[in-house]
Amino acid sequence: MQQRMTPPDTTPAAAPYRADIDGLRAVAVVLVLAFHFKLLPGMGEAGFIGVDIFFVISGYLITGLLLRAIERAPFSLAMFYVHRARRLAPALLATLLACLVYAWWRLLPNDFAELIRQLVATQWYGANFYYWQHIGYFGLGVDRAALLHTWSLAVEEQFYLLYPLALMAVHRWARAWLLPILLLGLVVSFGLNVLLVHAKPNAVFYLLPARAWQLLAGALLSLAPGGPWQHGKSADTLGLLGLLAIGAALWLHHPGIGVPGWFGILPVAGAAALLYACGGGQGWVGRTLSASPVVYVGRISYPAYLVHWPLHVFAGLELGSSYTLGAHWAMFLISLLLASAIYHWVEQPIRQARWLRGNRQLLLAYAASLAATLPLLMASQHTGGLPSRYPAHVVQLDNAANDRPPPLTECAYSPNRTVNLEPVCQLGVGGSQRATWLIYGDSHAWAAHGVFDEWLRRRGETGYFYFRHGCPPVVATHVIGDRGACAAFNDTALAFLANAPEIKNVLLASTWLQAAEGILGPSPEETTTPAASLAHFSSQFKKTLEQLNKFGKRVVIWEPVPGARASVPEAMAREALSGKPSEPLEWTLSEYRQRYGFLFDALLDNQSLIAARISPSHALCQSGRCAVYINGYPIYSDNGHLARSSSRVLLAELLALPY
Repeated sequence: MQQRMTPPDTTPAAAPYRADIDGLRAVAVVLVLAFHFKLLPGMGEAGFIGVDIFFVISGYLITGLLLRAIERAPFSLAMFYVHRARRLAPALLATLLACLVYAWWRLLPNDFAELIRQLVATQWYGANFYYWQHIGYFGLGVDRAALLHTWSLAVEEQFYLLYPLALMAVHRWARAWLLPILLLGLVVSFGLNVLLVHAKPNAVFYLLPARAWQLLAGALLSLAPGGPWQHGKSADTLGLLGLLAIGAALWLHHPGIGVPGWFGILPVAGAAALLYACGGGQGWVGRTLSASPVVYVGRISYPAYLVHWPLHVFAGLELGSSYTLGAHWAMFLISLLLASAIYHWVEQPIRQARWLRGNRQLLLAYAASLAATLPLLMASQHTGGLPSRYPAHVVQLDNAANDRPPPLTECAYSPNRTVNLEPVCQLGVGGSQRATWLIYGDSHAWAAHGVFDEWLRRRGETGYFYFRHGCPPVVATHVIGDRGACAAFNDTALAFLANAPEIKNVLLASTWLQAAEGILGPSPEETTTPAASLAHFSSQFKKTLEQLNKFGKRVVIWEPVPGARASVPEAMAREALSGKPSEPLEWTLSEYRQRYGFLFDALLDNQSLIAARISPSHALCQSGRCAVYINGYPIYSDNGHLARSSSRVLLAELLALPY
């Protein structure tokens, strides 16, 4: 016998409770958690569509709630926001407080300062703007962004802030036009999403204007009248089609697809079909979604969503290489247990007004939590992550993560800027002396910028510097999912060289590992395999060398630095703090040669086209193990990019060039 559930919303205008909606929430949250915890390797890579499903549910419920409340005038906008705060704030604040406690005891200053910035952005519902600006190369890495998932909460809260005002205005002055206006909003938002998904992928993914159509799809569905598709076999058919649409999204997704883009139609349509088909309370799909265990997971889906990602990030930080698939499953189960505890001991008591009964009490408590974040942010920013929590030598090691060149954005490829490398992108002597070198490549070229500059100074020569993060200097080569930017970068570099006869020498610098990672190919949108990626690299690397030789350039190859198994500053700081040896960081020389065997094969095959090679491993791997620190200071600012102050250890390799 099905357990009767109490309605989850305490607003006076709440609709009759539908258990199947909690069941659909369960589907959405399990998809997200399975995706983030990587529970099914090779499958579930599109589990993020659970967020799309949540958006449709939110739009559906909030529109029905608002319209019922508005029609039962007088409608209080203030009370609406109070109810939203009572619904959403308790679990969020509990999660943020838990993250803060962990951060105080376990995060080193740089990571602590970053977490505080994320926490403040989350608390003020601006997380989507923060991650839009900060995710990327030498911004914030997704695997270290403990509150990254809160971008979707910010989107919903921004929608909740604006949408009631718009709905009230339409209801007052254009009630008969409500449906067309909502439909127009959906079309405009969807159009922005499709138009910009490749040109501005981060903005489309994180920001409300390109996401509103998913919420508005639910809004429109709330206005749909009942019909035969909600009853009997028709309900089952429509429900099955909804499940198939969600399954198709999981099956068809690949890294080259713009998200949400056209692809977003599948999970949105699937969620809408399930919401509509189950509205009549009939059919096996609705009964399955309404089963008590499924409904319970749906009821705790909000705290489960909140706690799972920081738990995943912190577990990875604590366990390192021991964070295996079994540990991922354990964290998945712990997420559900923590979610249940938050639901019963925090969310429900406040939501049902057993705690903070009066709205004034609630608002004062919420305002206090907001206000408390500002002095915390200022203290963290001013001190660099409250380093007084740790000994000075630990802080010094941790600060090596910031030992990098300036951003040099004027020397980085931009699709909106023509190549103009002088005078700001000059290396060496500079001044009126003509440049005879172009040094270009990816972020590893950028990290070694200082040593290249000093090398040319000592030679009394001048050169230009040009780079793009994540992009090897190989012609007609795309990094899968980069919207063609890598190929365009290399095209502009070769076009510059074709018209620069004074440039006699070209130095190519890169990690080169993109090929072995299986992300290089002839198209930015087609998936590839590691073998195909390596074959493409081998072919196009040769063509790059041939083209440069055709231009009359002497080509010098900067072989990759060996790097380390993990972030060197962080590992050394944690080892210094605990007094216990960390996991080995160094690669052996044989491991280094094996990792980059594909490159050394390409260099050997094309040696007639290469004037010289620079081998950082000669300086760093003399003992048979590739050093990660010199005199107790990290060589790298992470696990592979040279630290600015230690990069000069490789100067001798450059000075040994035969010309």
